[in-house]
Amino acid sequence: MSRKRASDSVDEPNSKKNPKIISAVSSPATKVTQAVIDKLLISFVCEGSQPFSIVELPSFRKIVETLQPQCTVMTRKTLCLKVQDTFENMKSALIQKLNHADYVATTADCWSARQRSYLGVTCHWIDSTSLERCSAALACRRMTGSHTFDVIAAALEEIHEEYKIRGKITRTTTDSGSNFLKAFRIYGEDKEDDAQDAQEEGDYILEDESDESESEVEYQDLFAAEAGSDTYKRLSRSAFAKCSALSNKTSRSTLAFETVERECKLQFLRPNQTRWNSLFLAVERLNTAELGFLAEYATVMKPVAMALNLLQGESSVHMGFLLPTLYQLQDKLKKLESSCKVCQPLLKALHGGILKRFGEVMKEPELIAAAILLPKFRTAWTTNQSILTTGLDYIKGQLENSVENDALCYSSPSDEEDFFASMNTGQSKTGELERYLSCSSAGGMDLLHSFPKVKNLSLKVNTAIPAFAACERLFSHAGLLLTAKRSRLHCKYLESQLLLKFNSKIL
Repeated sequence: MSRKRASDSVDEPNSKKNPKIISAVSSPATKVTQAVIDKLLISFVCEGSQPFSIVELPSFRKIVETLQPQCTVMTRKTLCLKVQDTFENMKSALIQKLNHADYVATTADCWSARQRSYLGVTCHWIDSTSLERCSAALACRRMTGSHTFDVIAAALEEIHEEYKIRGKITRTTTDSGSNFLKAFRIYGEDKEDDAQDAQEEGDYILEDESDESESEVEYQDLFAAEAGSDTYKRLSRSAFAKCSALSNKTSRSTLAFETVERECKLQFLRPNQTRWNSLFLAVERLNTAELGFLAEYATVMKPVAMALNLLQGESSVHMGFLLPTLYQLQDKLKKLESSCKVCQPLLKALHGGILKRFGEVMKEPELIAAAILLPKFRTAWTTNQSILTTGLDYIKGQLENSVENDALCYSSPSDEEDFFASMNTGQSKTGELERYLSCSSAGGMDLLHSFPKVKNLSLKVNTAIPAFAACERLFSHAGLLLTAKRSRLHCKYLESQLLLKFNSKIL
């Protein structure tokens, strides 16, 4: 029988850990100033989405005052004022950062909660030195009244002017709401001159004007694939009905939830538009035919889910990712046609939806050029030579325009030299493009440093991002703040606390 070690005794008075805990509480080893405590409290409240009233809780005050007896905890009113001051400092720092960016892109969307509506705006730019993407939230501003196109346009204009980025914006990514579409169609930069001319001629545009371009984008209903095959219709409705029944049962019954968790070692997820794999978790005990259908359905939808997840990225995704992703998605879906037995109607619906939604976009010269100007893709993302030629012609035209603009900034000794100056310079820019395309180096963004003119154009067309998921993430943070217990939170404090949390790296 082994003897018990003396150190294992629960009555040991000289434990190694106890003296450290006691000394840390009774006499803090590190003393901090009141300013540091205030800064830490503000950071804790904003980044943790805490209510302002937390600083007045006796237990919270006791924690701070016990650890730092020489410091005091600010009141709720003082906290509100300091949050506003910190917000203004963050805003000034962000304006300084944006001042050094040549090109800026934004995303915009509307959000409603607790009978209030807000306009969210985020901005994105690429650091010209590190070529890393930077992002920040600009606003989550309260909107009252009807969200008409002119109200949205005025709010966006105010935010752009506030951060001094109006002349730097390359693109704004948003949803396909008719009010947003009309706001950019009427007040967009390319239409400013046309709108001004129309007003001078007395051709005023009425708000209730009927216009085909104002209507919302038509989406391809994937459930319309059921009309193409009776077998697909029967299996899809039966399988999805059972999935829905199982997920509803486990969400409403604690006993059912515990049974599934105990027997299947998993939890059923409610099927939704972005988590198709959750269907498998709900059909483990379905019959073979339906399980086979769901497996084939998930196989077809997997590349779609991967494409959406890729395009909704923020830190490493540029506008040039859009077309290569769409082309690769089409290729992957086409390869599935030979192996699919039941989901052929779904494949047909997906192909039709891609062409209907992005058919014209896939021919846009600037977007083609954006893909070519990313070293990751260059000309390897498609074999369609006409598409590549369209993009290369656009790039050459932009490079030639930059040559002419550069020539205007310098004076030549003679008219003859000035007149023919762009000839050799234009050839050098074309040669730079050819060297970029034929470079055998790895396709990292750092490759652009070797081609300054190509790099500048790449930053211009790739600053924007292909999805407005950044706004959705902003609203997700806002949902954590505007809870039922904080429904009376003033919109000014909501925006300040939200942007301080979202832009915590700016300060």
